[in-house]
Amino acid sequence: MDGGEDFGEEKDVTSEVHLGCPSNSSALHVTYFTIPIPTGVDSCRCSGLFKRREQVPMDKPLDVDDDGDLVLTRRSSYQDGGNVKLAIQHIITSSIRGVGLQVWKAELVLSDFVLHKMLFSSEFDGIISLELGAGTGLVGMLVGHVAKTVFLTADVIYSDDLTDALFDLLETLMSLGSEKVLYLALEKRYNFSLGDLDIVANGYSHFRSYVRSEEECKEELESCSPFVGRCIDLS
Repeated sequence: MDGGEDFGEEKDVTSEVHLGCPSNSSALHVTYFTIPIPTGVDSCRCSGLFKRREQVPMDKPLDVDDDGDLVLTRRSSYQDGGNVKLAIQHIITSSIRGVGLQVWKAELVLSDFVLHKMLFSSEFDGIISLELGAGTGLVGMLVGHVAKTVFLTADVIYSDDLTDALFDLLETLMSLGSEKVLYLALEKRYNFSLGDLDIVANGYSHFRSYVRSEEECKEELESCSPFVGRCIDLS
């Protein structure tokens, strides 16, 4: 999406995850994600992370306490045999402003990575997790089984201004306090541009300019981005 695009012009977009589903920008849908537990996982750790829980109806009316605050029930997450099941409430199609209500491929990839870390290591145990661009909250729901505290914040979209603000915030957060690790799932989203009369990924190159691999930094030397890392092979 071009950073100069007018948000006042509503355009419907659909995640590739939802292709083939009936389009309806207003209706809420519940999808049950079944995640197979890989072989070699310690059974005690797995059962400790994902205990069987009573499923909560997604259409249950909202309750409030005496102070008027919402009484929240955790979304269902339970282990069934060799699988972990998660229920996510989302929409199929949305405007640009509402893309955080959809499930995106990058969200699923990052969730798979987080789940692998949780099952095969204690690296995330007791951490304080801050997720920028949480969307439906799938990643946060997973890491919440082992983290001390999880913060979920609003969605991030391909706008140059928002990209600048995001990385300014990240640079500040990463440079303060104790050592931190940033995991970034990036999805290259294509749109048809009337100006270019072509399929483009506007905003992607600007977003990508903030992140460099170690190999790229060796070539660029002094002009390297403050965010240097490595790609994680999830295949």
